[in-house]
Amino acid sequence: MNTDFFRMNTLVHRALWFRPAARTIGLICVSTSAHGAPSQTLQTNSGNGAAKEITYDLGRLKGRKLDPAQVQFFAHSARFLAGRQRVMLVVNGSRLGSMSVSFNPEGQLCLNAKLLEDAGLISPQGTADKATACDSATDIDSLGFLAQFPQTVVDLRPGKSEVHLIVPAQALQPREPTTRQFNSGGTAATLNYEAFSSVTQSKGTSISYQNVNTVAGLNAGDWLFRSGQNYSASTSGSQLNHLYAYGQRTCSAIDVTAQAGQINIANSVFSGIALAGIQVVPEDSLRAGTGESPVRIEGIARAPARIEVRQNGNLIHTSMIAEGPYLLTDLGLNRRLDVVVTVIEDNGSKNTFTLPAASLDGSAFDTTPGYSFAAGQYRPGSNQSEKPFVVSANGTWPVSQTTQVTAGALGSIEYQGFAWSMGYRLTPETTLSMSQSASNASKLGQRGTQLSASVSTQLRKNLSLSLSTTQRTEGYRDFLDSVYRTEDVEDILENSSTLKAIDNFRGQTRDQYGASLGWGNTPVGNFSVSTSYSRAFDNQSTQHLSATWSTSYKMATFSASVRKNIGDSGYEKGLTTYVSATLPFGESARAYANADRTGTRVGMTQSEKVNDSASYQLRADHDDSNHRTNLAASASLLPRYVRANVGYARSSEGSINYNARLTGAVVAHGNGVTLSPYPVDDTFGVLSVGDLAGVKIMTPRGPVWTDMFGQAIAPSLAPYRDTQLAVSGASLPRNVDIGNGVKKIKPSRGSVNRVAFDVSTTRRTMLVVKDPNGAPLAKGLAVLNEHQQYITTTIGNGKVYFPTLEPGTKLSVMLADDKTCQIRYSQPKQADLSKIIETIEATCVAI
Repeated sequence: MNTDFFRMNTLVHRALWFRPAARTIGLICVSTSAHGAPSQTLQTNSGNGAAKEITYDLGRLKGRKLDPAQVQFFAHSARFLAGRQRVMLVVNGSRLGSMSVSFNPEGQLCLNAKLLEDAGLISPQGTADKATACDSATDIDSLGFLAQFPQTVVDLRPGKSEVHLIVPAQALQPREPTTRQFNSGGTAATLNYEAFSSVTQSKGTSISYQNVNTVAGLNAGDWLFRSGQNYSASTSGSQLNHLYAYGQRTCSAIDVTAQAGQINIANSVFSGIALAGIQVVPEDSLRAGTGESPVRIEGIARAPARIEVRQNGNLIHTSMIAEGPYLLTDLGLNRRLDVVVTVIEDNGSKNTFTLPAASLDGSAFDTTPGYSFAAGQYRPGSNQSEKPFVVSANGTWPVSQTTQVTAGALGSIEYQGFAWSMGYRLTPETTLSMSQSASNASKLGQRGTQLSASVSTQLRKNLSLSLSTTQRTEGYRDFLDSVYRTEDVEDILENSSTLKAIDNFRGQTRDQYGASLGWGNTPVGNFSVSTSYSRAFDNQSTQHLSATWSTSYKMATFSASVRKNIGDSGYEKGLTTYVSATLPFGESARAYANADRTGTRVGMTQSEKVNDSASYQLRADHDDSNHRTNLAASASLLPRYVRANVGYARSSEGSINYNARLTGAVVAHGNGVTLSPYPVDDTFGVLSVGDLAGVKIMTPRGPVWTDMFGQAIAPSLAPYRDTQLAVSGASLPRNVDIGNGVKKIKPSRGSVNRVAFDVSTTRRTMLVVKDPNGAPLAKGLAVLNEHQQYITTTIGNGKVYFPTLEPGTKLSVMLADDKTCQIRYSQPKQADLSKIIETIEATCVAI
């Protein structure tokens, strides 16, 4: 629509014979041109708002078959039509996407609250009356945005359907508001499920296995409750197990999360111990990174300019800045590299300065400081353990920018433990970690300590080294060693009469050593070498050596690995080698060969992703060691509301296996029940796109589609972080426009976020109109609405195009002989969705 208008504007101006009016300053004056035809003088505005007077030859306009009634409208420079128009919105050089904005009758942009919200700008007077249209120049800044930020530059580009805004940094909505504002609340019940089934048939026998995992949950008012269950069945029987159940609530005011029920100790040097009790831990999503202050880039721009931020030669950020002070934060900069900032003004002049890495003032670790506490009865995984009452406390402190310390204690009646750990960054490339644990297992009459240390370093850009060791005394025991029931262990051990003999049943390692070396991106590929050694108190030892190599050439890949185990027991001894080569055949087929000490296998695979909803793989191979040929086929399906994997395998001996897996979730919320193809996490969203079905929405987890009720589930949203959700425009029906297809939210943990995308129905229509004499309307005639406001222009052969035309809209045409006719047409109530543009015959009746 705006492109057609721009072309028509250019056509009219090319057809005009104009001359400056020397004697008259009024709005309109009538004179006689050199050809004796009447002329009309109008006061026009240039792009910068300055007025100038131009005289038009009305006779020449009529001679070019252009409607003189359009002179008033087209006398001005190119501008947007009044009302809501779809434009590309650009703020400080960042393209925010296609959005619907409002213009007044003079084509000026309306800075209403809806626009400020979509542009991410501060609204001086709140967000009342979001979609208000403005009817005059005095209404375009009804919220006082331009008054508060007078440096703002509004650049309208109707020829490209673009609106460019350059605003000062203070006018932008902060990414991390000083007063925390999160999307919270909401209520929904959830059920995650994962079902697996396998049947193997061989030589007249059939073996089946089924397993179902479910997690039932409820979110209400930022509280969340979860319960896990498992059911398994085979030819030998079935079993149903309850796994856990707990409730949880995060208090963002003090950055902590409280849990009660069947839980595991978290954020502690004793993490992982299962309890039936309570615990309070720091909220990772709120505290992560709070130990380091954000990098600030600030300065003063002498004029509107573009700013570029680089590190290590790479462009990290670029945007437009307004004249005056500017401030940039949250750029995701590497604190170990210098920052180069370049300010480029419109005239091409550049101002460059460097921020040294030493001045970035950041912590060496992304710490999660805070205190943790847990208390409850130990919850064992079997009946062979006792259930003592346990209390645990833990604290984490960033001692300095390069050091982090954690310490904690755990105690029960028959076991007490204390532990600490420290991380220290020796250099930007080298990190040292140390930890120590001390135990008193009074039930076993044992005391001891364990000490661990590790160091990792980047020797060169593509060469890394890590070393580690663990040492323990003979009396050291962890908590799980102390909870085995005495009578159960004695039944297992023959001739066990002392607690020391019972304790030896667990086996203890005295010392462990490990080392690894990685060398990547070499001309001949990637290499890694690792070794580990462990020795028990009975002097039995085990050692592992391994080396791998891999490389690729064009589409082919090659790899080799060597592993050797040396030891007294517990591992397969000897040397194991494995060599593999994969060669491409076309875009989706590959041939491969694998060899090890058992023999050689050669085969072919064919894999392809058909679309967003389906992919498959076919495989055939031959093993020369047993002369078997194996065939297999599998498919991954995403039929919008569930995920399915099915497989089939057959060997030359006649063994056949069928397997299938289904995963997804069911969510019951205020608007109904909605299925999700992905499991639902603690924090999720309920999405809607009007009442449209089958609309694709991109979420952090993957694509989802609206169901028959226009609902979909965003299964996982990062708590306390900006999350983007985007509608795929290609999935919308042809007669639907979306106001803003991208939404950003910042949810609190446990919230159920309702996100609605506003859509409107459009009817792109081409009227083919005949004039009162039965001839097609001429080109260039003005088409008006019932208020006699200009809408569009005839484009020849009687055709008139409307981006949207609702049934019953009254239209009229200004004919070249100064007469008016009314368009009469019959439009179906329902649009024909098989056509992009509806074509309707119409007549224009004289009035």
